[in-house]
Amino acid sequence: PQPARVWRVVRRREGLSRFEATRSPQLSRVVGRDAELQRLLELWHQASAGAGKVALVCGEAGIGKSRVSLALFEAIGAEPHTLLRYQCSPFHVNTPFHAVITQLTAVAGMVEGDTGEARRGKLETLLAE
Repeated sequence: PQPARVWRVVRRREGLSRFEATRSPQLSRVVGRDAELQRLLELWHQASAGAGKVALVCGEAGIGKSRVSLALFEAIGAEPHTLLRYQCSPFHVNTPFHAVITQLTAVAGMVEGDTGEARRGKLETLLAE
């Protein structure tokens, strides 16, 4: 009885994590994760001082792993850093290095429709940096 809203896919959105793609830009504040965020910040500061560190944030779906990670990125936003975000996908289990290829494609500024030569040039420019 009512008109249905219809959407047309025109292109793939690049550079968004699944978390960012499914949330509004206005996120609620982080609640009850002060200890976890503080520990991640400690590791960040140790790594920034030259001590190699790795943090694994794991747990059941929906407990706030992505939100805590985003809070960390917001906290270190003014400090020099390079963000590398890799996410697995059940749709790409048979595509080796899919997450790495996606990251390099985004960082190099490759877009849909780029020729092989254009992609190679962008990758060479990125690697020269």
